[in-house]
Amino acid sequence: MVQPKTRKTVAWVLLILGVIGWVSTSGHLPSGTAMAAQQSLRAQSDFEAVVRLTSLGFVLVGCVGVVSDVVSQ
Repeated sequence: MVQPKTRKTVAWVLLILGVIGWVSTSGHLPSGTAMAAQQSLRAQSDFEAVVRLTSLGFVLVGCVGVVSDVVSQ
């Protein structure tokens, strides 16, 4: 069984990492012909989409962990 303090720490770490990842990918990339002409921009856009999706998962899991910890106290 996982210790409550460890669970709380993991939940907060996931929440913070998720927020940092989400904020760091929140900029705007060029679209249209500028995006089509630059393969590196498309690759960056795909990478940012993966980071943003992972960050969203971290935020959701972290929030559930934090809320369950608060409720159990």
